Amino acid sequence: MVFHRWDYDLENLKCFREAIDIVEQNIASIFDIIDFFVERDLREIPATHAWHDRLIRRLKKFVSLTELWVNKAEWRLITDWDGKLRRKPFLAMINIFEKPHRQLKRIIRILESWKDAIKRERRRILTFVFPWIMDEINKMRVIELECNLGQLSITFVFQDTTWSPHSPFNITVWLKNHRKGTTKTIEPAEAEEILKKRIERLERWLSRECELERATWTMRYVKNIMEG
Repeated sequence: MVFHRWDYDLENLKCFREAIDIVEQNIASIFDIIDFFVERDLREIPATHAWHDRLIRRLKKFVSLTELWVNKAEWRLITDWDGKLRRKPFLAMINIFEKPHRQLKRIIRILESWKDAIKRERRRILTFVFPWIMDEINKMRVIELECNLGQLSITFVFQDTTWSPHSPFNITVWLKNHRKGTTKTIEPAEAEEILKKRIERLERWLSRECELERATWTMRYVKNIMEG
């Protein structure tokens, strides 16, 4: 299960909405790639040197093709317009499948370290790590993306349903109330509306706060000039 959490602030709420759109647009083809790879390349443990080498190449290609990048805001101290240091959002790219990909790359390194071994030894190591490959790939069939909204949190769960003739994936949205300790499912459209309202509310609040701060700074600046 792949899990990522976005924090409660304006930039991350916007990034979360964008990430949901990106995943919805691309996840069907990625789930198809996962199914075809498991069906055709992981049917059985490779029995020859050529099959072993091919599996390594195919694993590398699989990791490359299933990368799915989205934005996430990280906060850093930078010099603001008035010369003061403030925490500002910096957009960083993250791979939705970062954790299983990292594990698959470790498995690839293990397999490559046995490339020069005899056939019997290579099959022995493959027999040992083969369940790990399947386990990490199966984790990619379910994606959880959570956004913290203060007292509430919204979690989008994308599940592989490529076996179904109706849709290649299923979306379930969970709304958790941390104060009441309750959790319920809601429609994706309802979750989008909640996110939209939170973003609009934060934008209004930040706009008023920024105007007040600039007005206060201007008054102090004029006062210093008049007194100086």
